[in-house]
Amino acid sequence: MKFLFWFLIGLIVLLPLISWDGFIFASTFTKTLFFQIAVEAALIIWFWQGGLRRFQKFLPPRSFLFWAFVAWFLIMLVSALFAYDPTMAWWSGYERMMGMIVWLHLFVFLVLLATVFQEQHQWETLFIATALSGTAVALIGIGEKFFGSDIYSNVGSTLFNSAFLGSFLTLIFFVVARQLTKKEWFDGKAAWWLAALLGIFFAILFTEARSALLGLLGGGLTIAALMAWKGIAKPIVSVSPRWMRRFAFLFIISVVALAGATFLLRNTLKDSSIILLSRIGSIFSGDRTGSGRLLAWKVGWQAFKERPLLGWGIENFSFAFNTHYDPRLYNVEPWFDRGHNLFVDWGVTTGIAGLLAYLVVVGAVFWIMVQKKEYIFAGLLAASITQNMFTFDILPTYVILFMMFAYIIANKYPTFNVGATLNVGLENVLAGLMGLIIVIPIFYFIIWQPLQENMIGKRAGEAFARGDDAIGHALVEEALRYHMYGDIEVRRLVAEYVFEFLKKGGKRNPEAMTALYDFGLKQMEENGAAQPGEAKWPAYGAALGNLAYAHTGNLLYAEHAAMAAQQSLALSPGRQQHWLELAQAFLVQKKEKEYAEAMDKAIALMPRYPIPHLNAAVGAIALGNQEREKQEIEWLRVTTWDIAESERDSWDNPTRDFEELVQAYYKAGRLSEAIVYQIRIVEARRQTEPKEKTIHSLIQLAALYKEAGHFQEARKTAEEIIAIDPAK
Repeated sequence: MKFLFWFLIGLIVLLPLISWDGFIFASTFTKTLFFQIAVEAALIIWFWQGGLRRFQKFLPPRSFLFWAFVAWFLIMLVSALFAYDPTMAWWSGYERMMGMIVWLHLFVFLVLLATVFQEQHQWETLFIATALSGTAVALIGIGEKFFGSDIYSNVGSTLFNSAFLGSFLTLIFFVVARQLTKKEWFDGKAAWWLAALLGIFFAILFTEARSALLGLLGGGLTIAALMAWKGIAKPIVSVSPRWMRRFAFLFIISVVALAGATFLLRNTLKDSSIILLSRIGSIFSGDRTGSGRLLAWKVGWQAFKERPLLGWGIENFSFAFNTHYDPRLYNVEPWFDRGHNLFVDWGVTTGIAGLLAYLVVVGAVFWIMVQKKEYIFAGLLAASITQNMFTFDILPTYVILFMMFAYIIANKYPTFNVGATLNVGLENVLAGLMGLIIVIPIFYFIIWQPLQENMIGKRAGEAFARGDDAIGHALVEEALRYHMYGDIEVRRLVAEYVFEFLKKGGKRNPEAMTALYDFGLKQMEENGAAQPGEAKWPAYGAALGNLAYAHTGNLLYAEHAAMAAQQSLALSPGRQQHWLELAQAFLVQKKEKEYAEAMDKAIALMPRYPIPHLNAAVGAIALGNQEREKQEIEWLRVTTWDIAESERDSWDNPTRDFEELVQAYYKAGRLSEAIVYQIRIVEARRQTEPKEKTIHSLIQLAALYKEAGHFQEARKTAEEIIAIDPAK
């Protein structure tokens, strides 16, 4: 089993480090495919080295814990079979890659570890390798902070996402801490592990992930509480058990005091220019992200009540979220595919059965850790639970957790000998062939086909980015011929490319742009047909249709946008943005009654939110409905414009409103009203924004004066511009 032993260590070491930009979602997809390939290869070796007669000996100890895992996976399996969207439950998508297929690989990984690693020194080798790999990830993140292209941004290292990196490094922190605490005396190795621990800590700080910091505190408090309660038998890095117990009490008191001080100073910290302190202060002050999570949890509760026993199915949270969408989430995040809370996630996706099974597994593992005095690993589990009250696990964090679970399973009962040498007899050959028969079709359909589709889809995106639309179209069609779960993501790539292209001010000739719109709309229609329960695809179609009309003036696009918006609203009626897209489509078709009804429904969903009122005012100007125009502008004036800045909500932005009204009045040929609001823009920018923006607004004002025939005012405005910046 020696080869398999090192093979599995290599898997765990390399997994967090690898990524390839040739894939869509370069980190997630690469890591998942690598994990699946490695597990399947290890399974073949496992069969080959075990032999048919010794197959039973390879099974893990038949402990309560192991069968608790089996029950948990069976519940997940049944939940996936009866999921709202079974395809999503089994396959997931490129962005997350955590469908039932990957969970089955994780379960096989658990069995492999629990049966191959039979001696304590083998486990210690695995933990050291894991600690070194995680430290390398942290060092890459630190290098990114100091030598990257944007040293002011938070770091993502090899995970390409700061929140994911924070979650991963939080668990690695405790793996490294375990290596440090195994040293009774402070020597060179202890100094190395201490340096690694500090490096990981600073890398976590650079992610600015609050959930990771809370995880560190939760894990640290758990370890301190266990040490204070039960004590330890040996010194830790030259600190006696008595002093370690004292330090544990001191740590608990310090954390409680720190939490109290943070709460009392939350407003001061929130306004700090140091981003990390500002984010820490916002934990207690209800920032936009935090309030959004609370709303998402409420949505999750409503979804749970609809399907309480087995849930909506793993990877089906987005469907539950769409159905019970809360309009107050509009200004937070449009699409949630996770509940950002382990109770919400497991409860919604696997129901009460899956949630209880998960809690039994976690509780049993924690209890065994305490009994075995594995306090650091108990802290790791507590850290995972703590941070997952606000975020969620990804494959690299699950691999660490399952490594720890396998360690507990394998060590719960006495070890047993499965044979260390390779015997290439007939039985072993037959077992290896059986493994190949199982794995080869799995590899072809689960790995090779999706890999090819993803790579071709990525090349298609790159072709569109270069402006090679014909090549991009052909590559998309080639990728879709594989008919894999990635079809959804490949088609999605086209629509999101168009959105990003226009957002950056991209230009194409009219014929090419029309062809791109048509191709994107076709892809969203096909996504809607393939995933009829997902509101995102008709919503994308509605947005594309309205954009296509704005660029071409072809009313067929507006009609398509209206139809697509109605489809998305049938799936997610609480989404204000979808009502606004519908209203926009009716507006350009001059369907005044339908426009007014859609706009009124958008406003009714969240009456205090200014955007629908602003859109209603703009629409009224375009339609010549002066009564509605006056009503909406008065609402904006009283509710947003004329109140003190300290009393405004985060979404209130008078300057934005004035800019939209200037454009609306200008398009309607009402230059006098456009000038009034352009003057207000200039006044607002003089007070709060850099002079460059003020000059830009004055230039626009001068142009409006000139076009309206107010030449004297235009001249005075031009003189003011020169006085601010003679170079103009």
